[in-house]
Amino acid sequence: MENKRHCPSCSFRQMKILVYTTLIDWHSAAINHPENFEPDGVHLVPGGVKTVTNLIQQVINIGTNKLA
Repeated sequence: MENKRHCPSCSFRQMKILVYTTLIDWHSAAINHPENFEPDGVHLVPGGVKTVTNLIQQVINIGTNKLA
């Protein structure tokens, strides 16, 4: 069974997974902060880990507030 209204190529099972998925815009948070990365531009320094962890926590908190 496929639901074609919102995702023409998605199966019903895939659509159900999408409902429970939250995308976090790390790109926007990181693009102007090269100090968060090692010289290779990929791996995070401790400050970058803290930044992404805080971003994830903010999204979790928003979701938790929606349940209350």
